[in-house]
Amino acid sequence: MEREIREEQLELIRKKNVRKQEVELTERDLRILEFVLEMKFSNAESIFQKFFKITFSGLEATSLGWTRKRLLQLERAGFLKTTYAFSEGTRYYLATRKAYEALSFYFPQSSFCYPLAQIDHRTFAHDKFILEYRVELEKRNSNCFWVSERMLKANPEFAFGLEGRYAPDATYMLSQREMVAFELEISLKAKSRYREKVRKYVYAIRNSKTSSIPLSKVHFVVLTDSVEKILKAETRIYPDYFQIERISSLDVPSKPSWLRTKSPKLVGERIVGAS
Repeated sequence: MEREIREEQLELIRKKNVRKQEVELTERDLRILEFVLEMKFSNAESIFQKFFKITFSGLEATSLGWTRKRLLQLERAGFLKTTYAFSEGTRYYLATRKAYEALSFYFPQSSFCYPLAQIDHRTFAHDKFILEYRVELEKRNSNCFWVSERMLKANPEFAFGLEGRYAPDATYMLSQREMVAFELEISLKAKSRYREKVRKYVYAIRNSKTSSIPLSKVHFVVLTDSVEKILKAETRIYPDYFQIERISSLDVPSKPSWLRTKSPKLVGERIVGAS
């Protein structure tokens, strides 16, 4: 069984050898870098669940050891950097400018999110929940195709005309090639803002019916009774357009009421990159 590499061991290794090292980038490495750029940041657990949980032999991995070791190698090579949130001691990874340049070089026809200098601590709880929610959704629905908020803002043509504060937190694709807008509401806002958001979503759904991939539904996840009450009142005449999921905490539910979704096929061969 793969030996667990603890956080203290990684820190000792990092201090002993901080010199940049060459690393051979694989397709999985590039997908990890793209994922971190899209989601703003990630921890080792989320990366393990998404990219390392199922091994190449098809078996389930039981340890984060290789995940942490590979992330350390990517960090040493300058593709990732570590940071911490004020509210917890977990190590989080940010993708660097070098990661962005590597992705842009190998996939020049694709667009990627620009790297962030640091975690935005004001929205950390919100962003962390969405990160973990996506990973859990994709784990339970192998065909899930998730488009992050950062990608939607970088490519507004994919946001169904929803911009600024009315842009969704993400979208994900249904198996029948229909998109669902994802919204996480953890604090109460003005009722007029919810009413305007619902109005814009209704317009976007109706206006996209002739699109090749229409927007079919809005999936609200709410933390408080007050937000749930307002949204149910504002959406009651559009039962086919809105799904409201109530959660009791910012711990991702183990059995949420998700819809079946679809993902694109990832392509690419083993690629060699030097630091």
